[in-house]
Amino acid sequence: MGDMLECALPMNQQMMWGQNMEPSDQLKLVAKDLRPVAQNIDAIMPGNHEERVWKLTSLHPDELLGHDLNPGKDYFLPEGGGILTYIINNKYKYSGVVFHGTGGGQDPRHQLVQAHKIYSSFDFIAIAHLHKLYHEPVVTFDKTGTHTTHWIRTGGFLFYPPYAASKFYTPAHVGSAVLFLGAKGNYIEVDVKLDNKLFPAGGRKR
Repeated sequence: MGDMLECALPMNQQMMWGQNMEPSDQLKLVAKDLRPVAQNIDAIMPGNHEERVWKLTSLHPDELLGHDLNPGKDYFLPEGGGILTYIINNKYKYSGVVFHGTGGGQDPRHQLVQAHKIYSSFDFIAIAHLHKLYHEPVVTFDKTGTHTTHWIRTGGFLFYPPYAASKFYTPAHVGSAVLFLGAKGNYIEVDVKLDNKLFPAGGRKR
């Protein structure tokens, strides 16, 4: 979902001095952490942190990460998002949209509301960017009946850096949202795991 790396660069010394390893070492560390689950990765997309490198060099750290983990597999979403479809047991179909997201607001629902206007027929809408964990099932009604779309903010893995504190950014949720897609019936559960319990989050917490 992006923002796997801090990627602070020399033109912003306050950010750069706040990280404890350079971006190339960050990339190696993330690759090491993800390698045991590499075959389970369905998509990789850039976040605004990695785009700091792309804007200067045209290289996407996330794309390089994908090539390292699964050479020859094309699952990079360069526009920062896309559509995922899963079919479980050749019977139950689930579709969702995943985006990194943009903007500096702190309301976890803001871009979810905007996305829902376009993707209300999908089973889940997952957006990252704010480093918040959030889940809200939204039910819509039409002539065919009801449909539930799960709104999700997927959290993040970057801890609270000094530059963020100095700018009064809201402390981040360190953890990830986990989707359970039903294999014996058409249902979805969303589990929000929190390592940093600064804020409440929707869904079940472990």
